[in-house]
Amino acid sequence: MRRLFPYLIIGLLILAPFVAAVLTSLPLATVQAGPPGQEGEGQPVTPESDFGTFVINIRLDLELLADEYLGPGIRPAGWNGNADLTSASIVGDVWLDLELLADEVSGEPGARPVGWAGASSTTPVRIARNLRHDLEQLASLVFGKGERPEDWIGAPAIYSCDITAQNLIDTERRTFEFRSTTPPSVVNYCQAVAGEAIDALAGQGVTVTEGNIPQLMENVRGDLERLADELNGLGVRPPGWRRTISLDTNEMSADLLNDLELLADQHLGENNRPPDWIGDLGLSPAIAVRNLRHDLELLAEYSLAGRDYLADLGGRPYGWLGNQGFGDAFTFCDTATQGLVLLLQSYYRFEIPSINAATQEGFCASLATAANSYAETDPERATEEELAGLVGASGKPIGQSDFAFAYLDVGALQFMGIMPRGIEFEAWYRNFGDSTMMYVVGENFAVYISYEWTTFPMEAFYRLPTLQGVIPETYCFAEWCAGPGPTPTPTGQAITPTPGGAPGEPPPGFDNLVLVPWNQIVIYYDQDKPETRSVLVRMELCARVGAGCEPVTNVYDATTNLPLPTLNLIGAYPVFELPYGYSNRFLMVSQTYFANEVWVSDPTLRGVVSGTGQ
Repeated sequence: MRRLFPYLIIGLLILAPFVAAVLTSLPLATVQAGPPGQEGEGQPVTPESDFGTFVINIRLDLELLADEYLGPGIRPAGWNGNADLTSASIVGDVWLDLELLADEVSGEPGARPVGWAGASSTTPVRIARNLRHDLEQLASLVFGKGERPEDWIGAPAIYSCDITAQNLIDTERRTFEFRSTTPPSVVNYCQAVAGEAIDALAGQGVTVTEGNIPQLMENVRGDLERLADELNGLGVRPPGWRRTISLDTNEMSADLLNDLELLADQHLGENNRPPDWIGDLGLSPAIAVRNLRHDLELLAEYSLAGRDYLADLGGRPYGWLGNQGFGDAFTFCDTATQGLVLLLQSYYRFEIPSINAATQEGFCASLATAANSYAETDPERATEEELAGLVGASGKPIGQSDFAFAYLDVGALQFMGIMPRGIEFEAWYRNFGDSTMMYVVGENFAVYISYEWTTFPMEAFYRLPTLQGVIPETYCFAEWCAGPGPTPTPTGQAITPTPGGAPGEPPPGFDNLVLVPWNQIVIYYDQDKPETRSVLVRMELCARVGAGCEPVTNVYDATTNLPLPTLNLIGAYPVFELPYGYSNRFLMVSQTYFANEVWVSDPTLRGVVSGTGQ
């Protein structure tokens, strides 16, 4: 239960003119008590088609609930019982009486069930919708979930769902005439209808998961096995465990759901699941992997509660991957919140606000509030040009560089220089999977760059066609072009030194070595280790970019003055393990040269999905 602020009578005065405007436009002959017209669950979520009947039915059911709970004709002090549709204050009066009855049911003024909507909207039809939702929530407390008296009028099942689910269905209806076909009789109707809405989004071409689906499923498998080891002991699994890892995402998702449900049965109780548990794969692998990750995090949260020794690891087993690889931060939120945010981002220019929350639950609650508030402003649908970004002469969306590193190849091996800030380009294609690389064309260049170092929006990036079946021509003749040369670094703005970094002189015993800059290091990537965000590499130090290169024979950690271990030897090249990104913590040494800073490309910039490097 939660507490509300004291009733604000001023709010009723604000509502009155809105309600009056609606009611004066309704033909009174069409207003009658009785069940609302229902053509199935495809009805609009808001009661726009028959506002008067909708409101009067709320009043009738509210009076019935009061009779059943308090006794026939017994009402709380201050009860007004207004059922006059010609009254400009009828919605406000129904709201006030509902709040009075809620005080009686809770036994404490202002205490309300979680999800209570109240008069939180600004339009009469949405306020009436909220009243029906709250009335159904209160009736479930009094009679039991799904139980109602024989004379209860009720409303379509969607009105019993939370406001986020209702806004999702309503906004999809306005966007592409979505009509739900989920029958009210299904178990967990509200979860099912929200899932149906996300399936519909995917059917409209919305990218519901911005990441490499097979890799994300492998991550779910890895975390599921880690959780099972933590809960049951190393290698101990429930009967029927499948442990599948397959390139067939449909097979893998089905087997992941099987194993997830087995582990949940074992540790939460058979068919006992936390609130917001999805337990469904949807209609596509992109939706399946979101649902699986969501439920796995819920299972981990509930089954690992109280294990304080995991606190330093975020409450999860060592090596947990979580939402790594997903293109958004709301994978762990409930289905309705995910769907509403995806819908508003894809069609209505919604931007996720900065949210400072200590927990994932707090983040999701704040995000849902922001998305609901935005949806209830009835924003205008964005144009195709706005959705794609500004459009260039060729009809392709345009952006500007922010010191992006340019390459002639999508694998980022043929470095052509740094594209200065403000250089404009047209974006034509994007690479597959998790890669951030896109093919862009501008004045005297056609190259590959990472969208992360441009003004090009992520949403527009994922709407670009992929490189499947296309091998575009690349060239670079602009003033800033300098190459081709070896890859010095993935990309980035001016490097900021880190405390405790490597010194400007060679390590002890190597006094005659010549210092070379980071862009004269050639890196050969052998094996990525995503669990530690590092990679096994061989390196060369060069007299100049791409020429006079020598194998790196030793790497020293400047914080300890100790050499890194040589993990392998391939020809004349020792293999070392280095973290992704920029570092001035290490000293790289060859026969003639040394370097005191390096930037190691992460897999996305090298076009690598998983496994070995490039």
